[in-house]
Amino acid sequence: MREYQHLQLIMKNLNSTYQHVIMPSLQAAAIVLGSTSLYLNIAFGLQLPVLWLLICILSTLLCIFLESVPFSVAGKINTLSNSIRARLRRDYVVNKNRLLSRTLKSLREMKIMFGYSNFMEVGTCLVFLNFTANVTINLLLTFKI
Repeated sequence: MREYQHLQLIMKNLNSTYQHVIMPSLQAAAIVLGSTSLYLNIAFGLQLPVLWLLICILSTLLCIFLESVPFSVAGKINTLSNSIRARLRRDYVVNKNRLLSRTLKSLREMKIMFGYSNFMEVGTCLVFLNFTANVTINLLLTFKI
């Protein structure tokens, strides 16, 4: 039960600080930076000077890091809360405690929110990486390299 309470504190802090400003701006920056740098790498890779090519490659790696690490860590909270709830319910069957029964009914699935109605899952980072790749492919096909 103490693990769930610690996880609940982390969720409240992350939701209050990241939900409305940091996560949406981080997502937009990662998508724009990733699409632009991938497009420049593919379209003008051999024509760019070595320094600009290195900057594009590093920005692509930064984009992949920005899209994968924070979103997957936030998604782990959702998975971890579900596993804690399942373990507590399994232990409840053995104990048959009435107070514990009420407490277990009040436990909810924890979600790190971004924006107003979306929440992070473990696969959210893959969705953003897929979107970045699709935008890059559309840019490449639009400008016919």
